[in-house]
Amino acid sequence: MFVFLSKLLPLFVFPVGLACLLLVVALAWKRAWRLLVVLALVVLWVGSNRYVAYALVRSLETRYPALDGAPLADAIVVLGGGTRSSDPPRPMTEVNEAGDRLLYAAKLYADGAADVVLVTGGSIEWLQPEGIAPEANDMSALMQLLGVPNEALWLETASRNTYENALYSRQMLAKEGLNDILLVTSAMHMPRSVPLFVAQGLRVTPAPTDFLVSDAEWQHLWRGGPLATLINLLPNVEYLTYTTRCLKEYIGHAVSAGRGWLWRLICFVGGGPRPAPTCHCPGVVGGSMTCPCLEQSPIAAAPFFHHRRIPQLVAYLDLHAAGHDLIADKAHLFDQLRAVGTERGGQDHRDLGPFAGFVDVEVADQPQLNDVHADLWVDNRA
Repeated sequence: MFVFLSKLLPLFVFPVGLACLLLVVALAWKRAWRLLVVLALVVLWVGSNRYVAYALVRSLETRYPALDGAPLADAIVVLGGGTRSSDPPRPMTEVNEAGDRLLYAAKLYADGAADVVLVTGGSIEWLQPEGIAPEANDMSALMQLLGVPNEALWLETASRNTYENALYSRQMLAKEGLNDILLVTSAMHMPRSVPLFVAQGLRVTPAPTDFLVSDAEWQHLWRGGPLATLINLLPNVEYLTYTTRCLKEYIGHAVSAGRGWLWRLICFVGGGPRPAPTCHCPGVVGGSMTCPCLEQSPIAAAPFFHHRRIPQLVAYLDLHAAGHDLIADKAHLFDQLRAVGTERGGQDHRDLGPFAGFVDVEVADQPQLNDVHADLWVDNRA
C-alpha cells in the first residue's frame, strides 16, 4: 500500500496533476472558477519555463560534485531507472535519459575502482506488463555489453523503490563482508539516495552522473538577451519534465525524513516517566542487570514500553511495514503484541521477548523502525 500511495499522491502535486485538480475544482465551484483557471495556468507556466526548471535542477545536482578519478571501494552499486526492457518491437534492452548510470559504472569498473558491480532494480507488478524481467536483469545485460564480466555482476531484483534499493543491497553486501561502496545514480537523484544507503550502515562515496544542467548552460541562461529571455520564459514540455522530476525528488526526500519522526511520535504515545530497565524474573534479586533476558534483548527488559503504546505500534506496522516480506512472514508476532497490549497489560517484560528478538534480528535495519532503538531500548530519560 505504501508503494502504491507513494506513486499516486505526488501526481496531484506535480504541475500537470495540480493544474488538472484545479480545473476539476473550477468546474464544481462556479463562484471561483476564474481564479482557479488562472491558478492552473500559472502552475503550468511556472513549472514549464526554463528559469524555474534549471534552478530546481541545480539545487539538487550541485549537492554532490562529480568524482575526480576512480577511488577504490568494495563495490560499485548502480541504481535502476536507466533502461527500457527488450520486449518487442525493441531489438534489445535500451537506455533512457538516466542510462548514463550504466555507462559511468562500466567506466569506474574499467578504471579498477572495484571488483564487484551490484545492479539494483526490481519491478512493480501492477505497473509493468506480465512477463517483463526485473530491471536488474536488463542492467546486467547492458553492463556485459559494456565490458563488465558476468562474474563481477551481482543482481538485486526485489526492490521497488530507492529505500528498498538500499535495504536489499546492504543485505547482499553484508553477506560478503563488503561495506565501502561507490554509489552511482543520476546527480538529481543522489541527494535522496545517499542518506538511505548511509542509514543502512554503508560507507558511501557518491558517484553522480547524468547531469542535466552543466555549469556552462547555467551561466549562459542568465546572460542571454531579450530574445533568449522570451524563449526561456515560454512554456516548454522538456522543462516541465525537469520540474516534475525535481519535485519528485524533494517529495521523496521529505517522506523518507518524515518516517522517523512519525515513528518517534507513535512510540512516545502515553508519555510519563520511563524508569531504567530492571528484571523481575523469578530468582533474580533486586533487578540484577545480569539476567539473561536483559542481555538477550534490551526491549524485552524495558518496563517503560507501556501496554497503551502497543496498539499504536501494531497499527503503525500494519500501515507502513506490512508490505515487507520480513514482517509479513512474522504475522504471529502481531497477534502476540495485541495479546500483550489487551490481555496481560504488557507489564511483564518477558511478554515482549519474541517481538524484541524479531526487531533485533530482522527489522532493525529499516529506517522507519530505527528510532525504536534510540528511544525505546535502554533509555533512562524522563
